[in-house]
Amino acid sequence: MIADDWYGSIGTITAASWQPFTAQLVQNEDEPHLWIDSGDIPVKEFGQFYLAFRYSGSGKTASDGAYEVDDIRVYEIIE
Repeated sequence: MIADDWYGSIGTITAASWQPFTAQLVQNEDEPHLWIDSGDIPVKEFGQFYLAFRYSGSGKTASDGAYEVDDIRVYEIIE
């Protein structure tokens, strides 16, 4: 999720205008522990922005729905 109107306070997380962004994500049918490259995610229209990661599982096991996020890179493309 991405927002440009959250300012770091835990109490205001739900008040921000979080929007989903398009990325390649792991699917239920993928092998467990498979790393998926999300690809480039354009954020130019946001200016300053905040990222959030949200997931849910079925609750059937302690690790159901667990995700690992690694190697996040934010960079500017100068045209």
